[in-house]
Amino acid sequence: MIESCTFEQFNLRLVDFTSIYRTIEIDLINDLSKYQLLNSKTINRDIKKLLYHHIFYGICEYLLSLKSRERVIVLKTNNTDALLILQYFIGEDIQKHIDQAVTQIAKLLPISIYGYSKDSNFEMLRKLYNKQEVKFSQLKEAYDRREGNAVELIERLRNFLWNKDFMRSHYTFAKVKSFAKRNNLTFLSENYFNQLKTKQLLFK
Repeated sequence: MIESCTFEQFNLRLVDFTSIYRTIEIDLINDLSKYQLLNSKTINRDIKKLLYHHIFYGICEYLLSLKSRERVIVLKTNNTDALLILQYFIGEDIQKHIDQAVTQIAKLLPISIYGYSKDSNFEMLRKLYNKQEVKFSQLKEAYDRREGNAVELIERLRNFLWNKDFMRSHYTFAKVKSFAKRNNLTFLSENYFNQLKTKQLLFK
């Protein structure tokens, strides 16, 4: 289940990247097994291509499937996203490549991804709830109670989204084409890219 929460007053939906990743992880492992890559001791080029394919495709398909028109920010923590795949690869190694894939998505596609670290408002909210991870429902509750860290975080996200909207026209398929070809992202055609861009224009 993909975790998200909506702030109707700002027409804003926050989506948890980790929960997106974990919806594609079994398919990723199955493909790695199909191509006999699960026994590799290091993450080679073929493994990286499959990882990129599943992460790019998973995020894109989720956004394209949304029926509502809230503006979407995918939130990416610095904690470990991988779960089942840790049976086969060293956690730090696989996480490094997951992080790189997300960075490329934010760089190349008109998708708003916000990374946060341990010294952010999320860390303060973790301390407030005395939990390792803050559920999005708890974030919304904290904002509704006007908790300072939650209010500051949402304002920061709104400013981030405004800046991202300003840069929207800078995303072109010309920048994506060579990357997609190099990494065998065959689904990422010009038509698919334009669908993503059109979808983002609807998020107002």
